[in-house]
Amino acid sequence: MDFAKYTERARGLLSSANTLAQQSSNQEITPQHLLEVMLHDKEGMASALISSTGGDAEAVRKSNKVD
Repeated sequence: MDFAKYTERARGLLSSANTLAQQSSNQEITPQHLLEVMLHDKEGMASALISSTGGDAEAVRKSNKVD
């Protein structure tokens, strides 16, 4: 994967997801890791998008907790 092709923001999210995966003793990043960091990104749109479509972003955060 050529990280140079990604935006700085995307690289930051992937880096955070990688850190989360390592803290969870996982050797690879899963969609759950990416969702976790996207939902906790204060500048991101994931929570706003969920809320704007009638979903409960906080409920998604709680149900997606990475162990």
